[in-house]
Amino acid sequence: MGDEDDFFMRTKNFRELKSQVKANIPTEKDLEAAQPSPEKPGIEDSDVMPIFDFEDEAKRDKESEAAKETESNTTTKRKRELSITPPPELPKHIYDAILAKSKDGKRSHPILLGDDHRDTNRQTVIDVSDLDDKAQDTGLDPELASIAAKVSSASAGPGATDQVHQIHSLAEQQQPVDQPKEVSVLLRHLRYQWECTHLHPVELARVTMDVKIAMNDSDPFKGMMQFYAMHKMMRPSDLVFTYKNMRLLPSATPRSLSMPSVVVLDIYTEAGYNCMKQHADEERARWLLERSQQEEKTPPPKTGASDGHDSNANIGQTTLDQQDEGDEESEFLFIKIRGKDTTDERMRVKKSTTVAAICSAYKKLKRIAETTVVKLEFDDSTLPPQTSMADTDIEDDDMLTATLL
Repeated sequence: MGDEDDFFMRTKNFRELKSQVKANIPTEKDLEAAQPSPEKPGIEDSDVMPIFDFEDEAKRDKESEAAKETESNTTTKRKRELSITPPPELPKHIYDAILAKSKDGKRSHPILLGDDHRDTNRQTVIDVSDLDDKAQDTGLDPELASIAAKVSSASAGPGATDQVHQIHSLAEQQQPVDQPKEVSVLLRHLRYQWECTHLHPVELARVTMDVKIAMNDSDPFKGMMQFYAMHKMMRPSDLVFTYKNMRLLPSATPRSLSMPSVVVLDIYTEAGYNCMKQHADEERARWLLERSQQEEKTPPPKTGASDGHDSNANIGQTTLDQQDEGDEESEFLFIKIRGKDTTDERMRVKKSTTVAAICSAYKKLKRIAETTVVKLEFDDSTLPPQTSMADTDIEDDDMLTATLL
């Protein structure tokens, strides 16, 4: 019975304590009633309990952090822009190689950077490894690649300096040295004397005025012809450009014709050029006719008996000699040989002359080396060297083409 009484007593005490606690805890209504309104006068801020909004505080923290980050970025950027710190210096061997390359203007041989030439004190700035050298040489053409291999192999053995210099000189010799050169061309418009024109004297003076231009010796004449025609307000098809009385092709270049640095080109109209060629052909035909008539009118030389020989025999011998001379005159041919420079060379040869002899005379005339082989073509067929003119179908004023091999 004593234990049960004790249990009930403890239960009673707990309930009483619980009711007292509930009575002392204020409710929400009591808190709202106890909280003073900020709008009411007479209430000080120190008497009001502050209310914290954690979401607004987090937003304000984020905004302040973003502003600080933006300010730091702006400051860093400004510092970088205003920085006067010089860039890191290159190693001496790399600087010398780049300087030599810029002075030369072109790369005659690959630049190899070996381990022996590196600066160990500044190796942390720029380090060019052997793998970089190999990768640098992979883009070379076969000739330069072989030269680079020879340089790398020669630099490792004894007497490497002399071998490297020899290989470098060989590489410089293999580089093309034929650079385009400037040619001054004087364009001179000529009017043939029998050419008819309906231009006013003032307009004719403007058309025939000389024009001087400069061009590269590797450029074709087509651009020059178009420029001149546009300058004279004429059509290119109505003009004929000549060099040494030979017509120029638009695809030809000053280098192909071996022109000097200053050259004069004569220009005709198409009608004037045709008229000039016609008169030239007529004059040549007239000259050949007069020469043949003059040779026929030449009296034979006088002959007589001498040294106890029979005069009849001498007369017969003289008549035979005159006949041989006449046959020799009739055996001569006038031929024209056109070379790669489109200029014609006229020759007077016998029908018994071989093609090889004509080629030898042509080389002497054009100052061509004796070791150069010259081939003559007629009607797109090559003439054998031992063939004579009598064994061909070549006649007077026929054109032969000379090709250098």
